[in-house]
Amino acid sequence: MHRRITAVGGSIAGVLFFQGESDSLAGTSQSDYETGLTTIVNAIETDFSGTKTMIGQLGHSNKSGNDIIRAAQVEVIKNNSNALLGPATYDIDLSDEGGDTLHFKSDSDMLEYATRWYAAINKEFYGGTSGYGPVINETALIYDEANNKVVVSFLDDLSLVINNSSSVTDSSFDLKNNNSSVAISEVSIVDNTIEITPTESLNLAQTITLTYASLNTAVNAAIYDSNNLPAQPFYNITVNVVDSTPPIITLNGDATVTIEIGSVYRDAGATANDNVDGIITENIVTENPVNINSVGVYTVTYNVNDSAGNPAVEKTRTVNVEDSSLSLSNFDDKYLGIKAYPNPGLDFIKISNIVETTPYAIYSFTGQLIIKAVLEPNSKINVKGLKPGIYFIVINKQIILRFAKK
Repeated sequence: MHRRITAVGGSIAGVLFFQGESDSLAGTSQSDYETGLTTIVNAIETDFSGTKTMIGQLGHSNKSGNDIIRAAQVEVIKNNSNALLGPATYDIDLSDEGGDTLHFKSDSDMLEYATRWYAAINKEFYGGTSGYGPVINETALIYDEANNKVVVSFLDDLSLVINNSSSVTDSSFDLKNNNSSVAISEVSIVDNTIEITPTESLNLAQTITLTYASLNTAVNAAIYDSNNLPAQPFYNITVNVVDSTPPIITLNGDATVTIEIGSVYRDAGATANDNVDGIITENIVTENPVNINSVGVYTVTYNVNDSAGNPAVEKTRTVNVEDSSLSLSNFDDKYLGIKAYPNPGLDFIKISNIVETTPYAIYSFTGQLIIKAVLEPNSKINVKGLKPGIYFIVINKQIILRFAKK
């Protein structure tokens, strides 16, 4: 071909390719067909620099190998810059008007076939505006888990992507979850998208794929644009998951813990599991404000987001830090009538009615231990180093006296 065209000084605007029936009958594999078609497309570009090959989709027939050949053609168009998208003809019924389900024989079928080739050629080579029907928008192909719907969006060279008179049925699609076909309960057109409802929720942890062919069993059942050009078939496209389910946090150990002031506290932590990401315990953000040297009630919080940004319901643990010396269960009558004075005090305070060596402790208003010592009868407690504020003196783990430091 190159020699003949060159000999007459001719040039090529493009090459039109429409073939595949014999390969579908012969059982040619998808990979072998892709290799052969890629070789042809690249050879044409090599012989005629800059020349691209427009590939028309194999037409309708009852041959089982059609899907394999079309899938190979789609992959070459998608991945080879020297290949152009040609017309799709899978929806033209080749069995009517005396047809043989394989060849374009009737006038009406041949007219439709020629019209679609003209539209594709006019767009790619001569500046036309409408050359092909809707093409799958792979990045916008999603599974909406919350509503259990696969939403299919398309790109097109017309503003109206999907003609509402399009015929779509469950047989037009093959939805798979973990490579197993999933039954479809409903297919509908909603705002220029196709919504596919599976009969059951899909497993987000396993691959979800979708195929649209309208092949062999669904002739004349196709998605069209406003110029009645059919959507291009697509095969085993991965469905993106819209994950709306938050992860779940589970506490290790008890939700409420009580420890003695000054003791060691080791938080038991938590685990997190997500329906898509699996175990995400390592991503938990823990806020642990527990101060083992200060009596009080503390709240440890646990939070985590999954990879889709869904936040888990926050989990909390209550940690009580107590001082058993504050218990009055063993109150001794000999401490009746004792008091701290002067109150407020500046440098020193005294405790009345102390008749023997007695342990005491001073705590801040928030429960933090400040001083721990023993008190002799008639002695003073040095509070000069304390900051102004309210404090508590615990006498022999039984009596609590409140005093103010000036």
